[in-house]
Amino acid sequence: SGMVWPGAERILAQTAARAGLPYSLSTVASQSPEDMAPHLGEHAWFQLYPPKKEEIRRDMLDRARDAGFGTLVLTVDVPVASRRERQTRSGLTHPPALTPRLLAQVAVRPSWALGMARTGMPRMRSLDKYTAGREHLPPTEHIGYLLRTSPDMEYVKWLRDNWNGPFLIKGVMRAQDAAPLEAIGVDALWVSNHAGRQFDGARASIEVLPEIRSETRLPLIFDSGVEGGLDILRALGMGADFVMLGRAPHFALAALGAAGPDHLIDILRKDLEANMGQMGIATLAEVPVPTVLPAI
Repeated sequence: SGMVWPGAERILAQTAARAGLPYSLSTVASQSPEDMAPHLGEHAWFQLYPPKKEEIRRDMLDRARDAGFGTLVLTVDVPVASRRERQTRSGLTHPPALTPRLLAQVAVRPSWALGMARTGMPRMRSLDKYTAGREHLPPTEHIGYLLRTSPDMEYVKWLRDNWNGPFLIKGVMRAQDAAPLEAIGVDALWVSNHAGRQFDGARASIEVLPEIRSETRLPLIFDSGVEGGLDILRALGMGADFVMLGRAPHFALAALGAAGPDHLIDILRKDLEANMGQMGIATLAEVPVPTVLPAI
C-alpha cells in the first residue's frame, strides 16, 4: 500500500473509521500495528500472513491486540510464493532500491515524490524486528515469504486458542472446508481467490460462493471481481453477508491521493442505491438470497 501513495494505510484506516467500515491491515503493509494505533476506528482488523515460528506468531498477535485490532484475519490463499513476473520486470525490491530507473519514474510524479519524501521510503515495518537486516529482496523472496508457512487445520486451531476475539479465515474456495473450519470455532469465512492474482487456474470466487453458502450458516465475507454497486448486490444475492474491496481503494489513492477513498465510497454508495432502486428494493435485507441453506 505504501508504494501506491505516501501514508496509504493511515488514509485508508481513517476513511474507513469515518464511514463505519472495517479496515484490515496486512502483515506485509508499510505500517506496523503500532504505527496505526492512533488512526483506527472500532472495526480494526489485522490480516495475518501466517508466520512459521510460534514465537513470531505469538508476538504478532500480542502487537495487534495491544494496538487496538479486535478481529484477526488469517490469509490461507497464498500457500506458496507466486512468480510475480510484472513486479520482477519492474525491478521492484523490498524495500525499494533507488535505481536510475526508479528515480526517473519518481521525477515525473512530483506529488507522489514530495509525499514520499515526508513519509520515507516504504518498507514492511511490521516485520522490521524479525528481519535481521535483510534488504532489497526480490518480490518473490521478500521477508514476508521467508517468515511464513502454509497453514493447516492445527495451525488454525492454535490461532483460535490464542486469539480472544473474532477470528476469520480469508481465502476459502472449497465448500468442503466450511464444516471443519466451523467446528474449530472460526467466526466467519472469507470467500476470495485473492482477486485472481495468485493462481490463474482458480475458479471465480462468485462461482464458489453459493456452494460454500449451502454448507454453512457462518457469516460469509466476499471479495474478488467487485467493480461496482451491482457486483455488491450480486454477491449478497448469492450468499455473501458482507463485501470487501482491496484494489479499488488503492486505485482511488493512486488517482486522487487522500481524497480518493472517500470519493470511491461515494461512487459505490450511489451505484448501490441506484441498482437497488431498479430492483425495487429499499434495504439490503430485501436482496433475494439462495433458497438452499444448510440444515442446523
